[in-house]
Amino acid sequence: LETAQPYPGYHGTNLPEIYNPESFFIVTKEKYKDEKIVRTIMETRKNVGFSFDGAPGTIINHQEFYNVIRIRDIKSVYLSVLVEEFQKQGVELMRYKKLANVIAFLKIRKFFRISELAQGIFRDMDQKFFSYLHIPHNLSWDDFKTMTLNLKYNIEDNNFDAAQAHIYYEDGLIDLVRIFDYNASLEKLTFIRDKYLEYISKL
Repeated sequence: LETAQPYPGYHGTNLPEIYNPESFFIVTKEKYKDEKIVRTIMETRKNVGFSFDGAPGTIINHQEFYNVIRIRDIKSVYLSVLVEEFQKQGVELMRYKKLANVIAFLKIRKFFRISELAQGIFRDMDQKFFSYLHIPHNLSWDDFKTMTLNLKYNIEDNNFDAAQAHIYYEDGLIDLVRIFDYNASLEKLTFIRDKYLEYISKL
């Protein structure tokens, strides 16, 4: 599977030409433990002779769940090599099934490095266009969607995409809002976080 619009809140026409937003999803026949998928990805990198980014995940389309390996930073012509290597390592893949274009939820489980720009505001150290804003607790999807739409209607520079996230950090599990924005200043991120905290305080 392939993402057609991975960051719907970010205006696609403004994406820099150097950035390829496409991600690919290799669908597995069963739900493997994350450890199995991560080890398979590590071994595959050693065997295929080219680099790529991979992570276990789940695609949710209405009541259907697809267990996937999310692949990035690779040309599509190399996907068949990865498929063959994954199968050699015992990862069974789902048989071919044609799917129409759909809007689906993605859950990706990955490891990444972050640095704290200010209290409660983090930035991905490898992919600078990802920032993370600490919020006090998990939100329902409906509450998060309402807050995000309200925020976008009330901010001058609303060219960013927001998603829910959580990470294991020093003190345990913390909830975040993931921001995708190539030009997110600390001032903008602070304003966005303050707005989410304001909305949350009214729940």
